[in-house]
Amino acid sequence: MAGADANAIWLTLIESAKANGLDPQKYLTKILTVVPQLGPFPAESELEPYLPWN
Repeated sequence: MAGADANAIWLTLIESAKANGLDPQKYLTKILTVVPQLGPFPAESELEPYLPWN
């Protein structure tokens, strides 16, 4: 069940990037390098700029 949940999360990220005109690989690379630098519990306002529609 955990594998299905993880897959759903990845596919949602990829399809959201596509729907917003982004290259999914570049988008995922960006968020996987920047978001961890925000610390263990970033505020919603800190994450908002990295949403695919922003």
